[in-house]
Amino acid sequence: MYDAYSKMELFDKIDVLEERINIIEDTLNGFIKDWKKANKKSKKKRDELWDEMVRVVAVQSRSKIAP
Repeated sequence: MYDAYSKMELFDKIDVLEERINIIEDTLNGFIKDWKKANKKSKKKRDELWDEMVRVVAVQSRSKIAP
């Protein structure tokens, strides 16, 4: 019925797989958490740079002499 494995061997293998899945889930959750932090920092830096560029263009356009 279970081929080469007894019922207990199957349960043991399932337990091992569950442990490995938990380790993988923890690793992924840690990676996602760190990635969100890094992504947030880079977005903030990019937004600050964009805001500065907009300020520079606004000042330049105000200082132009109209023909």
